This record gives sequence, structure tokens and C-alpha cells, in this order.
Amino acid sequence: RLNHKTVFALMGWAVFAALLVGRHWRGWRGRKATRWLYAGAVLLLLAYVGSRFVFEVLLDRPPT
Repeated sequence: RLNHKTVFALMGWAVFAALLVGRHWRGWRGRKATRWLYAGAVLLLLAYVGSRFVFEVLLDRPPT
């Protein structure tokens, strides 16, 4: 089943994979690598915290 948590998690891990490939083949370091790292972390944060926020705060029920 493809829901928003799965989509954000897959996008986050794809960003981390792209970071590893870019670091290996293109030598990304410093600012460029940090931006990719932050983008991946934000996507994973949206996958986890975003769904918990919707369930617990907006819908007032425990997550499934």
C-alpha cells in the first residue's frame, strides 16, 4: 500500500542514496553534501512526525 509515509520515506532514502553516489563519483563535500543530507533528513522527518502530528493532534486518535 502506497501512502504518504511510504512515499516520504522512499524519497528520503533516495536522497541519501543520491548523496552517497554524488560523494563517490563527483566528490561532493562540504556545503553541497550538507544540503543533500538536510533534504533527506527533512523528508524522513515528514514521514514520521508529519503522520504522527496528523493522527494525534488533528484527528485526536492514536496512530495505527
